Amino acid sequence: MDEKFQKDILKHIEDENYEKALEDINKHLSKNGNDSDAHALKSMVLLEMGNNSKEALNEANIALRIDDFHFYRFLAGSAMLELNLIEDAIKTLQKAADEYEEEPDYFIKLASAYEIKGDNNSALKAIIRAIKVDPENGDLKIMKASLLNALDREKEALSELRKLKEKEPKMPGIYFIEAESYMNLENVAEAEKSILKAIEYMKSAPVPEYLERAAEIEILLRKPDEAMEFVDKALALDKENDKLKLIKGSILIDFGRGDEAMDFAFDEYRKNRENPILSFMLIDILAETEDSKKFNEFLEEAKFPESLAILSKLYAGMELDIPDSELSPILSKLSSDVNGNIYFEELAAILYENIFEDDESDSDDGN
Repeated sequence: MDEKFQKDILKHIEDENYEKALEDINKHLSKNGNDSDAHALKSMVLLEMGNNSKEALNEANIALRIDDFHFYRFLAGSAMLELNLIEDAIKTLQKAADEYEEEPDYFIKLASAYEIKGDNNSALKAIIRAIKVDPENGDLKIMKASLLNALDREKEALSELRKLKEKEPKMPGIYFIEAESYMNLENVAEAEKSILKAIEYMKSAPVPEYLERAAEIEILLRKPDEAMEFVDKALALDKENDKLKLIKGSILIDFGRGDEAMDFAFDEYRKNRENPILSFMLIDILAETEDSKKFNEFLEEAKFPESLAILSKLYAGMELDIPDSELSPILSKLSSDVNGNIYFEELAAILYENIFEDDESDSDDGN
């Protein structure tokens, strides 16, 4: 492949001008179909675009058939990961990393695959191998500390972070993961110090994830005003984040601001009436306020099938307006009533999951 052509394509990728990159690559491939690098570049562009991982995998495999090269294998493994072919991705990425051990990105991607699988021990081993290649990379050490937290090895994580602080005292990620370590150790006061330090060093480019963690910590410290300030700042940056909306609703209801919680939940529900998470938030808040009138108003507005309305009332502990003898027959229709409506299906699943969680919690308390 011509070096200038390759540089031009990489510049398009850097500028996120993906359509132009694809147009130029396809023109090139129409005349040079056996150019493995061109197929690999096309795979890279498709992966960056994030909407056609299947084609990205196909292009990486074409490149591999032309030339069995570790980078092409890495692209194939990355595409498999996007397609949720986790075991295949692990095998492919492991092979790429074993073939060329000088590229930290191979190990980072491999670690991501292991994390998705739930194998944090193997993910940690992959990151340790990446650190051996690039021992001065602070981001890799932060990843290592995060994995140590996931493995309940918080003291080791804190030790790792302390060493990194000596070299990079103003690196926000250090304090973000440090806050996680302290939260896991139930040392919430230290967690607060850490997350505030992380946000201080992120002032020029605040991250919703940092603000979310700060809000969660302030909730634990019974500081609702501070928690609300952080969650509102996070929502200003990420207006469609349902988890942040759940946190805000929780703050309002848990700290005695039931009317505000109800208004907020109704507003969010009415902005997106087919969002199961926001509907569940409203049901949950109505349950906490024990406002049966508002609950029935919601059910009329939502137009749920009878079985889903009954399930919602059961979760909320609301009085049922049917005889006990009719309850089982109505609920037995739930699966067919919601089938084919993704919104109803997902909301029913959330309600069932939380009903069973509450039952298990009550059982544990009884023991």
